[in-house]
Amino acid sequence: HLADPARGDRQTLRDVERSLPGEFSSTRVRSILAALARHGYDGPVTVEPLSRCRSLEGLDPLQRARKVREALRRVWPPAPP
Repeated sequence: HLADPARGDRQTLRDVERSLPGEFSSTRVRSILAALARHGYDGPVTVEPLSRCRSLEGLDPLQRARKVREALRRVWPPAPP
């Protein structure tokens, strides 16, 4: 599951404080994805926004799905040559 913590202290981070990937630190999420690729990981990568995710407030389900898709596209590392 990919998420971007709204604040730096991951030890006390609550579920409702998670944001979409890349909202606060695109570089950090990109580097995690790149490291997974370098180590041969080929499993699923998902985003799990909760119902209280501030970035998705007031959006209908299709708008939410599109916003999540765009967040992943912003942080996904380019394919190796």
